[in-house]
This record gives sequence, C-alpha cells and structure tokens, in this order.
Amino acid sequence: MTIDALKRNPAVSVPLVLHRLQMKASELREAKRSQQRAWNELNQKYYLKSLDHQGLHFKQTDTKRLRSNALLAEIEAAADDVSHFMLLCWQYACNVICYLYIEALQCRC
Repeated sequence: MTIDALKRNPAVSVPLVLHRLQMKASELREAKRSQQRAWNELNQKYYLKSLDHQGLHFKQTDTKRLRSNALLAEIEAAADDVSHFMLLCWQYACNVICYLYIEALQCRC
C-alpha cells in the first residue's frame, strides 16, 4: 500500500514515510538506551564473578610456586646466574690485566 502510494504520488507520501521513519528511529534509540542501562548494570554485577574461573588456576600455580622446593630451585637458579656473571667478569678482568701486562713488557720505555 505504501509502495503504491510512493509510486503514484511521491510528493505527498515521501514526507509522511520520512516522518514515520524518524519516529521509529527515535523510538529505537530510546529502547537501545534503556537496554544499554540494563546491560551495564548486569555487566557490573557479574564482572567479578566472571573472573572466578581463573581463580582456581592462580591458586594452584601460587601453591606450586610457594613450595619450599620451588623457592629453593628459583634461588639456586638466581645464584647460578650471578655466579656465571661473576665468572665472566673475572675472566674479562684477567684478560685485561694480562693484556696490560704484556703491553707493559713489550713497551720497556
């Protein structure tokens, strides 16, 4: 019916259809706003509960990492890293001293 009116007399029917579409658009915007408020409230209400599925994983990994064996292994790994670094520094210092000593022997100013 509306399509026939648009074809027969567009000058009269286009403003009416446009007005109806604008009313429907404002109605849909208002419905969206009210739904958005409801969704925001639900999201805030259930956000922390949505994280609960991760709680068990964190609890298990914390328990494993805080055991004495795990702590001891972590400390030993850190000590190995430090001792390896100190060994490298010592080797570098020895090389520098040897180089300076050899240079001093060759110079004999």
